[in-house]
Amino acid sequence: MLEMIDSRLLPAMEKHNYHDPITPLDLILGISGAFCGLAGMAEVYGTYYRVLDGITTSFGFTAMLIALLARLNPFAVIAGSLFISILTVGANSMQISLNVPTSIVNVIQSLIIVFVLIMPSMTAHVQARHTRKLEQREVQRS
Repeated sequence: MLEMIDSRLLPAMEKHNYHDPITPLDLILGISGAFCGLAGMAEVYGTYYRVLDGITTSFGFTAMLIALLARLNPFAVIAGSLFISILTVGANSMQISLNVPTSIVNVIQSLIIVFVLIMPSMTAHVQARHTRKLEQREVQRS
């Protein structure tokens, strides 16, 4: 790191006891990168036994769906990922046993996204409507 810094800054850095601390963001980025590497390794060595073209086609979409479903809560991500994985594995077994197309899972996942996106505005609308009704009742009583 110090080799890349301009040599004129080194005395000032030594004077102020400069050091490059590891921030929590750096730690989180490192840990998440390690988990992504382990997941990729498990996918390649556990499923296909070799690297194939197009092996990771929908992981990003699935990860965004899980983060949206969990509302960025790290503990809810576990439940959301289990739900989506059960949905995906269930779709594959339904296709094998009942000849149901797996595209039905894409429709269900899209509906989940729509409902998760609509839910905050619907909740706010219902709460506003409820408070208006309470205010109207209080006006009628007085």
